[in-house]
Amino acid sequence: MTSNEGAGAVRLRGTFQAARGLERAQRWGEAEALYRQLLQEAPAHTAALVQLANVCHRLGRAEEALQLLERALELNPQLTAAHTNRGVLLQLQGDLEGASGCYRQALSLDPGFQQAADNLAQVADQLIRSDRVEPGEQALRALLSANRNHASGLYTLGVLRLGQAQFEVARRCFERLQRCAPPQAAALFQLGQAREALGDVEGAIEAYLEALRLDPAANDVLLHLQSARLTLCDWERHHDRLQRLQRRLAAHVEHPGGAPLTPLRLLCFPLPLELQRQVATRFSETCTRSLASLPPLPPLPGGPAAPTQLAAALAKGQPRRLRLGYLSADFRDHAMGSLIHGLFAHHNRERIEVFAYALADRHDTHTASVQAGVDHYTEVFGWSNGQIAERIRNDQIDVLIDLMGHTHHSRPVVLALRPAPLQLLYLGYPGTLGASWIDGLIADHWLIPPELERGYSERVLRLPWAFVSSPPPPGLGSEAARLPGAGVSRRELGLPEQGVVFACFHRAEKLDPDRFDQWLEILRQVPGSVLWLLLERPLVRQRLRQRAAAAGIAPERLVFGELMDGARFSACCALADLFLDTAAYGAGATAVTALRAGLPLLTCPGQSFPSRMGASLLAAVGLDELITPTPQAYVQKAVALGRDPAALARLRRHLTEQQQELPLFQTDAWVRNFEAVILEQVEQVAGGIKRVEVEMIPEG
Repeated sequence: MTSNEGAGAVRLRGTFQAARGLERAQRWGEAEALYRQLLQEAPAHTAALVQLANVCHRLGRAEEALQLLERALELNPQLTAAHTNRGVLLQLQGDLEGASGCYRQALSLDPGFQQAADNLAQVADQLIRSDRVEPGEQALRALLSANRNHASGLYTLGVLRLGQAQFEVARRCFERLQRCAPPQAAALFQLGQAREALGDVEGAIEAYLEALRLDPAANDVLLHLQSARLTLCDWERHHDRLQRLQRRLAAHVEHPGGAPLTPLRLLCFPLPLELQRQVATRFSETCTRSLASLPPLPPLPGGPAAPTQLAAALAKGQPRRLRLGYLSADFRDHAMGSLIHGLFAHHNRERIEVFAYALADRHDTHTASVQAGVDHYTEVFGWSNGQIAERIRNDQIDVLIDLMGHTHHSRPVVLALRPAPLQLLYLGYPGTLGASWIDGLIADHWLIPPELERGYSERVLRLPWAFVSSPPPPGLGSEAARLPGAGVSRRELGLPEQGVVFACFHRAEKLDPDRFDQWLEILRQVPGSVLWLLLERPLVRQRLRQRAAAAGIAPERLVFGELMDGARFSACCALADLFLDTAAYGAGATAVTALRAGLPLLTCPGQSFPSRMGASLLAAVGLDELITPTPQAYVQKAVALGRDPAALARLRRHLTEQQQELPLFQTDAWVRNFEAVILEQVEQVAGGIKRVEVEMIPEG
């Protein structure tokens, strides 16, 4: 190097440092002048180009800044800072995928570059939140490939996998996060949910308690904790805990802010209807707010007048079939699938074209039954919310029925995008959604009598009888389904061959100490009787036996069985004498199976939808006598029946011998009524062109 070349390099370095000093002092104009002076002398000075781009950005000239960074990268593609800064500018302009590409390039050059890693984690989260899951996943893979312990990357991936029902992957993400970063309440909460989904409820409770220690005000964690305790029949200070939860929920709905609470978790608690509606409304509002980051759907085919045109065509008898869509993740062997799989084939194809949109990729005999019963079956598992909504819009669906509500694997944002002109909630979620995008809730007068409508934001649409009908399970004819205990004996199941078998086939979280104590009182007053429970957890069995012993009931009078598949369960139902319903969340699909098998149900409805399902079903089989008004009457009726074998036999004969005449099992007529309710809503939306009368059939 010559002396002149050395002096020039020193001068350039001095100018650059002076410009950097002005930049740090936020003297942007003076810094810009110096950088430009330097670049006149050394146009290929990439560091000056990068810093001048930063100054232009500060002065609000983003496009010029991008051009400077691109020039720098043309000169030297290895500039990690230039790639990162370009990503920042693209991110600020809303080009998240472009920004992701810049940050990924920076990390490929320098895997330890923390700023690029942090920015990429942020972009990945933004992409996923804006329903661009695939590019979001690409960003996360690149990030965690460069830094497998990046805290926010692990958190985002864990939340994503949790929402995709990949619970084991989610658990590993959150457990690794606990090892490589200081404990955070949010991550512990997510870890608890992953563990709970995998069946490790005790591990979930441990995570929830630690999360509450770090953030005692976290109402979402408290709700999940109390719900998990129900799953283990942990009833210590149950009523005190319930009162505390209710106070915290009331504070949650009164004050904006805070994490949304999962309404599904509320259903097992005897909470006021109004409080449940308010919590659901707050949850739905988060879905509405998320629409701001999503592109709007194309206009409705036919424009705003489309519903009116449809109703006019229907009223005039024109060849325009109503396009009816169902959205669900439960077109499979599931409580919901067992209730609905056989209904679709009964739709009147002269008037209705049936579409099913499957949110899950599982396939079994129930799935095949659904596919055979609809005109169009589209599997949308893995699609974004926008893609699903656009498909529904392109299919020109007139009425979209959500079979999920606020349950696991639901996609409420799809409904919030309004892909159909009329959207109704049915069956899958036994409560209100508190959502502006749901126009009506299909129920009956037992589920939601007029005096309880205050707990529902939706318009209540009532069927004349029963909230569901009951086709037989796939491959099981109605006669076979009624064979008493076909192929199964009481002795095989550990039940006494003599004596009354009271049964409850619910999951543990539906039990509560008050109703369980009522069952113990029933056992006390019916000598030789037993209570049959399908509960597998050793800790649950131990706790219930201890409670029985403390009440003076021999623990062996609680008979615990294993969970079983649908066909075996149907046969086993016939071995019991009386199904005892739970309180806050009663029997639905399980009760339908039991009634079909000839097992009568005893219920005591409360105020909430899930507490009243048994009453709806009993009314539809002509057994209103088993709907009791108070807990005291519930116990008295169970005792009276337990002491009267002839009365129990009469109830069983009523269910088995008259089954074909009972409304609950007349599926074709039930579907006609269901269609009438839907068509009536279409016409009311259109201005009430013609009222559709609900078809009635005589009682059995």
